[in-house]
Amino acid sequence: MTYTPDRRTILTRYTAPGRVNRGPHDLAGILIETPDPVASAAWLGGLLGLKPGSPATVVELPLGAVHFTEGDADAITALLLSEGAPPTAVIDGLAVRPLDSVPSPSGPSI
Repeated sequence: MTYTPDRRTILTRYTAPGRVNRGPHDLAGILIETPDPVASAAWLGGLLGLKPGSPATVVELPLGAVHFTEGDADAITALLLSEGAPPTAVIDGLAVRPLDSVPSPSGPSI
């Protein structure tokens, strides 16, 4: 994929300290349910050119993370919100819940 500016410039420019004014209950990540969370995380990391995270089911992005969990949905199942006690809801099967509600996986890390 070719685009201008390049990835490094975009990350530097748009994620610099103070550039994003994070507030309470910001989107801090998404949760994807998939039959093989480790392989799915590795695939996304490879697609984005990112090194595997620790745990191996999390792909860290500049302003949040993609968390993979085992299940049959093969879909985004939750939006994860930051700080304090954000609202919790389920709307048409998509949950909105706190980031710290995602359990730490007990599987292997890569």
